[in-house]
Amino acid sequence: MSKRKVFFSVISLLTILTCVQIALDYMDERELSRKSAKVNKEMQYCIFIEIEDKTLYLLQDGKCVKSYPVASGMLGLPSPLGYWKVIEKGDWGEGFGGRWIGLNIPWCI
Repeated sequence: MSKRKVFFSVISLLTILTCVQIALDYMDERELSRKSAKVNKEMQYCIFIEIEDKTLYLLQDGKCVKSYPVASGMLGLPSPLGYWKVIEKGDWGEGFGGRWIGLNIPWCI
């Protein structure tokens, strides 16, 4: 097989794989969009944490209804960034500020 045929075969294969990946990404985006629309209909409250300000904001329909000071991660154990669901709440007592929130973070469960 000549170098030219090998070159065009590789380019053709890469083009096909690229098209397949674009199609898969498009389908994933549609699925995420559909799930997001479903969650937004169910959700009444949202928690937004501004890590730099160490402040938690409780939002209802996008409007802040309450804010609280919070502790955040530290070097080597940073706060997880992203969208998470509250799966557990607890009371630590006086020494740690009183309360904590458990999230559905895959690497922390």
